[in-house]
Amino acid sequence: MIGLANQGNSKHQPVGLPSTARRSSPLTRIVKSVRKNGTLFLMALPGLALLFVFQYMPLPGIIIAFKNYRTSQGIFGSDFIGLKNFEYLFTTDTAVRITTNTIFLNTVFIITGLLASLTIALLLNEVRSRYLARFYQSSVFFPYFVSWVIVGYFGFAFLNGDSGLLNKWMTQAGLDTVSWYSAPKYWPYILTAAHIWKSAGYWSIIYLAGMMGINTEYYEAAQIDGASRWQQIKGITTM
Repeated sequence: MIGLANQGNSKHQPVGLPSTARRSSPLTRIVKSVRKNGTLFLMALPGLALLFVFQYMPLPGIIIAFKNYRTSQGIFGSDFIGLKNFEYLFTTDTAVRITTNTIFLNTVFIITGLLASLTIALLLNEVRSRYLARFYQSSVFFPYFVSWVIVGYFGFAFLNGDSGLLNKWMTQAGLDTVSWYSAPKYWPYILTAAHIWKSAGYWSIIYLAGMMGINTEYYEAAQIDGASRWQQIKGITTM
C-alpha cells in the first residue's frame, strides 16, 4: 500500500530535479539573471533611457492633433475637437501636395542613397593601403554624426543668395546669381544632396563590411580565369 501511494505521488513531482530548482520562483530567476548579466544591463541602460525619454515620453503629446490648441491653455487645457483638424487638412490641396512630395522625395532618397553608398563602398573596397582606407572610411563616416542643424548652416553658407559661396563663384565666372532658397524647383536637388552627404557614408561602411566578408578564393579563381578587376567587381562583389 505504501509503495502504491508513493508511486501515485511520484506522478505529480518532477524526477531528477534538485529541490532548489523546484522551489525557485520567477522573482528568484530574475534576480539571478540580473546578478549574472549585470554588466550587460548597465551597458544597455543609457540606450534604454534615451529610448524612453525621446520615444515614449512625447507620446501623450499626440492628443494635440485632436484639440483646438491654444498656447495660453496648454495641450491638456485646450478644447477637444475630435477629427476636425484632419477634416480641415484633407479638404484642401495641401494634404495631396504634402503626401506627393513625401513619397517622391523618399523615393529619390532611397534610390540616390543606395547608388551613392554602393559606389563609395566599392571604391573603399579597392583601397589597398590600410592607413588610407582608415582615413577614407573616417572621412565619409564623419558627416553622419553632424547634426541636421549644422547641415542647415552649411547649406545656408553655401547657397545664401547674398553672400553664399556658390553665388560668389558664379559671379566670378560672369554668371547671374540665383536665389536658391526662394525657388521651389531647386529644393528637391538641395534636399537630395544634403541627404546623400549626410547618410551615404554610414551606409557605405555597412556595405563595405559585407564586401570584406566575401571569400578571397573567389577573386583568386577569377584572376586565374583571366577576369579583369572590373569583371571581378561586377561578377563577385556586386552579386
